[in-house]
Amino acid sequence: MPSETLPSLAHRARTNIQWFTNKHMRQVSRLNAKQRRVNMMTAENWSVREELVDQYKALFAQHLSPRHLSYADGMGGDAQLLQAASDFFNRVFAAHSRVEQAHVVVGAGCSSLLENLLYDICEPGEGVLIETPFWGGFETSFVLRSNVTAVHVTPPSDSESGDLDHLVATYIESYERALRRAPCRIKAILVCNPHNPCGHVYPREVIQALLQFAQRHNLFYISDEIYALSTLDERMPFTSVLSIDVSALGVDLARIFTLYSISKDLGSSGLRLGFGISQAHPDLRLSLAISNHSRVSTFTSLVITALLRDPAAIDTVLHQNRAALQRSTKLISDFLAFHQIPFVPPAAGVYIWARLGRSVAGDEPSWDDEARLNDRFEAAGVSVGAGQGYCASEPGWFRITFAIPREELVEGLRRIEEVVGIVGKNWTD
Repeated sequence: MPSETLPSLAHRARTNIQWFTNKHMRQVSRLNAKQRRVNMMTAENWSVREELVDQYKALFAQHLSPRHLSYADGMGGDAQLLQAASDFFNRVFAAHSRVEQAHVVVGAGCSSLLENLLYDICEPGEGVLIETPFWGGFETSFVLRSNVTAVHVTPPSDSESGDLDHLVATYIESYERALRRAPCRIKAILVCNPHNPCGHVYPREVIQALLQFAQRHNLFYISDEIYALSTLDERMPFTSVLSIDVSALGVDLARIFTLYSISKDLGSSGLRLGFGISQAHPDLRLSLAISNHSRVSTFTSLVITALLRDPAAIDTVLHQNRAALQRSTKLISDFLAFHQIPFVPPAAGVYIWARLGRSVAGDEPSWDDEARLNDRFEAAGVSVGAGQGYCASEPGWFRITFAIPREELVEGLRRIEEVVGIVGKNWTD
């Protein structure tokens, strides 16, 4: 008679299950719930999906051939995709040092590439400096396979200051302080630019100073630029680390690794395609090519290669995306301003960082208050991202995704209003 005892899992699997359950089961339970909710928690971009579906259908019909039923033909990804991607980065990201096909690796999204990168550069228990608040999904890439510690950097409180020299100095002091106090050896810094969840872009001068910080302390510099082309305000342009002359700063190009994906700017998170760029570290590029070999569908490679090869088409999509995101940003900003809810005006991205759990009569909210408020949002049929999941420095902040169909956005805001709105004061679109 078969035993009722299940064969045991490896210790690492049991450890991962326990960590994930403690960290994320609340979100998983919401996703598995049968009640239909307006999803303003997941950072997906619906702004240009109709246009992209039409393009993908046409490209698929035009270019599909028998070879696309085979494995990719190169290490690191399909050779034609790697060439199209390198041309795209040189043109759109204004790369100072030319990105070559041999510098690029494709994987199943940025998270997969980041996980493999950390596995390659960090020993178990070593750490990476990361500014708070940060996207909670980073911790999954840090912990589950690589056992890397996220060492928090608290940014300067006056990071919106117009004094650029002061901003640079205080930023670097924040990183120096975190490095001095780190409980483990630090191997890298991870800079999310544009930032998730706050939506700001880093001034060129801050990026340059952080690069020099990495050089001084012999660290890798990881630049996550997944929202690079979803900018919202022309007065705050995005600067890619690829566009910087790092040699003029005395920085080794080999320590820089750039991440990008089609998930956000091209609203195609389900196609699972990310790019990793290492321009001067061939061993790192080879290791990543090995770990990501044949991880990307040739069907995905087919349509994205064709799209990237057409500058006019890709520029049109990006222009439409920015225009749609700007309209949604104005809508949600007007809503928050109407209810006098503090928020950080986003310069880029598909979400806004707002303090829905605001203080009442001078009584600051607690983390328990934030959790209860989050439960009330769920009960009202709308999901948003509570700040504790982003390692926010104070309770009450939430990330709200606005790049969803307009009717869903309006409905989601009305449900938020039911929970936090002022009685007798209703927002109208």
